[in-house]
Amino acid sequence: VQSISDLIAVSGLVNLDFADVKAVMQKRGNAIIGIGIGIAIRKKVAERKIGTAEEKSREIIDEALISIENCTNNAIVTSKYYVLGNGNVGGIVGYQKNGDVINCTNNGDVYGYVNLISDNQGVGGIVGTIAEGATGEIKGNINTGFIYNKGYCTGGIVGILRGKLTITECSNSGVVKGEKSCAGGIVGFTNFSDNTISNCVNSGDITGFTLVGGIIGALGYSGDRLTTIVTGCSNSGNITATGDTFIDNKVEKAGARVGGIAGMAYGSTVENCTNTGTVTYNDGTATDEYQTALPYAGLIVGYKTTKATIANNTY
Repeated sequence: VQSISDLIAVSGLVNLDFADVKAVMQKRGNAIIGIGIGIAIRKKVAERKIGTAEEKSREIIDEALISIENCTNNAIVTSKYYVLGNGNVGGIVGYQKNGDVINCTNNGDVYGYVNLISDNQGVGGIVGTIAEGATGEIKGNINTGFIYNKGYCTGGIVGILRGKLTITECSNSGVVKGEKSCAGGIVGFTNFSDNTISNCVNSGDITGFTLVGGIIGALGYSGDRLTTIVTGCSNSGNITATGDTFIDNKVEKAGARVGGIAGMAYGSTVENCTNTGTVTYNDGTATDEYQTALPYAGLIVGYKTTKATIANNTY
């Protein structure tokens, strides 16, 4: 019986189908060939090119528990509740729970509205929101589309990162604009530990209210994130913190925290990165690696806490 089940389950040089197995086993009495349960951990979707996708919070996958590879989106992606304040909007995945997103491309414009930073939602060119506790890898993804968020947490690749994973070898050339805080060329915002952003490139122009960076808007927010690292990344885009915004008939103002790599590093590490883009805030243009008086603006990091490590960067 084992040899018969191996013919079915184990790859080899014998070419047969179930009719061959039936012929061998027929009238031989009862036998259990095999019982098993399997869960697919990787879903590979062929390159997918589609038209306009209005009123969807994602284009390829809405809520992912699996791994996504080699997907292409050329559609406009707009949240159904865009005007009411709904996030989790991504060109490829709206909300990623676990798994990898590898070698995907978004060429479409992505629009969303995260009303409050405490909503823990984001708008991103590849993934809108990576869930708390999620594990996996975001690797080799490309965004060329325009990413617009009427609210918080806007990224060329990922809007908000709440899991513990690696983002590597991703690039953004699209314009990223967040009307409120936390806008970045690769990631808008993370407030979690044990994340690594490595070897990513941004060449798109990034604009936000405050907490704006060429790679990430804010590395931490409410406490030091000593094990979160940005390394080997580069920015050549123009990074701008407006310091004020007019939205929903209301004017808001804030001191700028803006950097060529990160708008804020809260106890985290930024190392071996390069910035050649301009960094502009509402009162001028940054000229130093980081500045410690309001407004906080720097060619590498805008604002850093005393436990942050900023090392071996060039500008």
